[in-house]
Amino acid sequence: MALSDNPTIASTPAYHERGCKLGRWAKTLPDADRQVLQAWLENKDIPHAAIAKRITDDPDYDIEIKPHVVQRHRAKMRGNPGGCGCGSR
Repeated sequence: MALSDNPTIASTPAYHERGCKLGRWAKTLPDADRQVLQAWLENKDIPHAAIAKRITDDPDYDIEIKPHVVQRHRAKMRGNPGGCGCGSR
């Protein structure tokens, strides 16, 4: 199949663009959900994979977050007093 056979392409939400996907998505959340996510991210006892699975499996949100995305976001949060460069705090 050639690209020209089906030239349309679905647009993606802004949080699927370049940069910190988790941070951009977090900015779209209602305050209560954003606070829960922030608590999970700050809790070192919750594995990256558990957070990623909980987000991906949530029927209210159409997004897939991989464990390495959570890990990268958390690492940037811990290494920078202001948090990850995405500014999701």
